[in-house]
Amino acid sequence: MKFLLPILIVLSSISISFADSLEDSPSIAKCNEELKRCTYVSQNITARALVSRINSIMFPGSILTPEEGYINVESLKKLNFWLTNEELKTRFIALLPLLDSFEEFNPSALVQLTTEIYSVSEKGFNHMSAQIASATTDTGDATDVVLNTLGGGTIDLALKLGSNLLGSVLGTRVAREEVSQVETVTQLIPNMADINYSHGSTVFVSPTPGIVKEAKAGLNIGGTVSINKFDSELVVLKNYNFNYGVINPSIDGEVTAPVTLLSIQNPQLYLVKDTSTMVVSTHTVREESGREWGLGLFGRSKDKLRTKLMVVTRATAYSFQDYIRQLKKLRRLDLHRSFSELEINNFPGDSISMGTVLKSVKPYSLQTPSGQKILGMKIDKSFARKDNIKKSIEVSIKGGGIKQEAILTLENLMLSGIKFNPLGLRYLDKKVIKLKVELKPFRGSRTERVKLKLYYNPRTNSFIQE
Repeated sequence: MKFLLPILIVLSSISISFADSLEDSPSIAKCNEELKRCTYVSQNITARALVSRINSIMFPGSILTPEEGYINVESLKKLNFWLTNEELKTRFIALLPLLDSFEEFNPSALVQLTTEIYSVSEKGFNHMSAQIASATTDTGDATDVVLNTLGGGTIDLALKLGSNLLGSVLGTRVAREEVSQVETVTQLIPNMADINYSHGSTVFVSPTPGIVKEAKAGLNIGGTVSINKFDSELVVLKNYNFNYGVINPSIDGEVTAPVTLLSIQNPQLYLVKDTSTMVVSTHTVREESGREWGLGLFGRSKDKLRTKLMVVTRATAYSFQDYIRQLKKLRRLDLHRSFSELEINNFPGDSISMGTVLKSVKPYSLQTPSGQKILGMKIDKSFARKDNIKKSIEVSIKGGGIKQEAILTLENLMLSGIKFNPLGLRYLDKKVIKLKVELKPFRGSRTERVKLKLYYNPRTNSFIQE
């Protein structure tokens, strides 16, 4: 018996080491926007087990409809998926590597870190600078932030400013035309964990016979996230480093430097909820078509000179419980298609005319931090009755460059509403945009049709109340 304890200790050490060696680093989901298909190869558990874990968090007790997307287990380790709602898809992708683990997924706190890269023309840069300056002259909302830049690129502007202000500036017509979003990376990282993102390729160039130059193109982000003990809205990125390499176009068949590298480093980058750190650096790159790590792949117009790169960084801290509550709220807002049995049983027993119901349209307007304006409308669900919620409604929206038609049940329009197609860029400078909305029961008579006019102010991103 005297020798049993040492033997057990040795065996325990061996088993722990063996378990550690079995767990691989999670992979990264790859998406093809044209095919509407994302793929993830599980490293530590089966694809079916991974789907079960993520379904229990994001879609408990429900099944995705074809309109919402799909999740398909292709093989033992491979799953394919697509979600039409962009925010749900981003969260789904962020959760995959966290759930692809031997351990139970129950972190105490999470940080959602978002990095956005834009290519900006000189005109776009001047416009944004003027807009930010005019908005912050009296309030002092924009403050300088200290960053070190290495490699190619000179810092033209380094600011901290409110995400709402940045979104408003990016949503203007000039910015939409002169600023192109190059890449967006959203990561969900446990508190005190490392940031480890890499997406790029190695470039080889032979400027002269017998000489080969090698460089890294693409994006690399590193550091460690830490939530402040006394203020959960304050997140510190320790030893933050950002590297973005852009392939240089050849001139007369010659390339002296294959990649222009923008490298930003900061030992402690402080990020506060609802604020953005914006860094603009000088890079002269002409937009061209082609599958390369250059600005041309992402620009909206060919042969347009994009002289600058703009990097925007945001962070939001969540308790795990708050994050799950937010997911459930998002599920109800965007994908909830039917009333519960309890809700239906509590409907009023009186009847109400369809005309009255269809006139209860409530428009809404939102704006993302990247400047995208999201418009839509819902029907007042207080008018829901047992005899009307399953009726189909023909919907037509016209104006502001929008020409949209849909057929949805009254239940859909009350719970999820309808999101409008994007406004045309040339309308964003107008003081008001008139939208014509028509609703009528499916195959109903013209006398049952309801016509409404909605007036939208693009400058304030709000609907005008008459």
